[in-house]
Order: sequence, then C-alpha cells, then structure tokens
Amino acid sequence: MSQEKVEIVREGYEGWQRRRQLDFDLLDPEIVWVMHGTPAGEVTYKGWEGVRKWFAEQDDAWSDQWWEVEDVRETPDGRVLALVIAHAIGRGSEVPVRLPLANIWTIEEGRATRFEMFIDRNAALEAAGLRK
Repeated sequence: MSQEKVEIVREGYEGWQRRRQLDFDLLDPEIVWVMHGTPAGEVTYKGWEGVRKWFAEQDDAWSDQWWEVEDVRETPDGRVLALVIAHAIGRGSEVPVRLPLANIWTIEEGRATRFEMFIDRNAALEAAGLRK
C-alpha cells in the first residue's frame, strides 16, 4: 500500500505539470490544505473550496506555475514526502521564481486527505519524522 501512495502523489505532480492544474479527483472533498512558513504564518484551507481559493490566490500572483519533483518517498508514519522545486512566473512582472519546497501528503483510500507545504525543507523533514 505504501508504494501505491507514493505513486498517487508522483502521478498527481506529473498530471499537474502537464495540465498546469491539479486533478481534484486525487483530493478528498474534505481535504485540509496547510501552508507552513508563509509571511502570514501557518495558513489552512479546508475542502475543495478552500483549495480552489488557494489556487485563485496563486493565479493572482503568477501567470504560470509548475512543480518539478526531485524526490517522493514514504515517511516512517505512512505519509508521503515530496521534495519539489516550485517554478513560477510573476504576473505582470514576468520575473521567474524558483523555490525549493517540501510537501507532505496524507493519502487515505486513494485520495489526499491532508496536504502540507513547507517553505523550510528542514522543518518538513522534522515534521515527517526523518530528522530530529
């Protein structure tokens, strides 16, 4: 089952890169979507509507956005850690941005029930139980 979770996450990123949008079929309708380390602190969005709000906020800031996957692996507690590089093009400025991030996915019954994005990869590794 653990390799299946890793593949679900990997395929989700691949689809996102091809279509430049997330396949909501991969998300539980009640997903908890958490951003760690933002200027506003920790920000949480709930459900598909919350995720749509997050994407709308991203669309306001970026004319294009995609994620390059460096590594996807299972954590000791069965979640999935993805080390990614976020690429974006500033809306209006057209300035390219490249930001290393880490995401932790909780997959239950083939769907993501929780997504956490970390600006600080070390904090993500600690949260994933991979570093003390």
